[in-house]
Amino acid sequence: MDANVAHFPYLSTAPSGYTRVVYITTEMSCGKRYTRSYYDKSKVAPIGTVQTMPKLELLAISIGVNIAEYVVSKSGLKFDDVNFFSDSAIALAWIHSKKRLQPLLSRERIFCYQPVHIYHVRTKENVADYATRCLTREEAHDHVWFKGPNWLNCDQCTWPVRREKTALESLLQLKKEEEIIMHAT
Repeated sequence: MDANVAHFPYLSTAPSGYTRVVYITTEMSCGKRYTRSYYDKSKVAPIGTVQTMPKLELLAISIGVNIAEYVVSKSGLKFDDVNFFSDSAIALAWIHSKKRLQPLLSRERIFCYQPVHIYHVRTKENVADYATRCLTREEAHDHVWFKGPNWLNCDQCTWPVRREKTALESLLQLKKEEEIIMHAT
């Protein structure tokens, strides 16, 4: 049986707007993996308000969660893993902080996918950045935008990304520490 892994979404934000792209990696029963673009969309930033880049990046992540909900519910595929990628260290820190998030995003919506992994990807590895650059027809023909980064077809331990500790993992760690303290006293 083939296994599917959803990679939600790669995000790129600029003052004028943001882009997200979703890839699905399928691992065949023979062990070969194939990654392909499943969904992509660009959107203009909200007009009439001045937003900081981190707030726009958080908004892009929120929209990415909406896309994840849509793809998981409408694709008809079963996903063994769900991965979120962002090159915004600030937005990722906000998600993991104990402070209240902006109303547009809740941790519960992100962590409702099990298992879910959140990764910080370096900007040069962020495929969504290509949507904000001009590519010639020749460059676009066999571009990474359509097939995803090659490393998505490799074992996760070799990916050039940093896994962010999820809030769920943090809560479980705190609970374990509390249990150890209770048993020690």
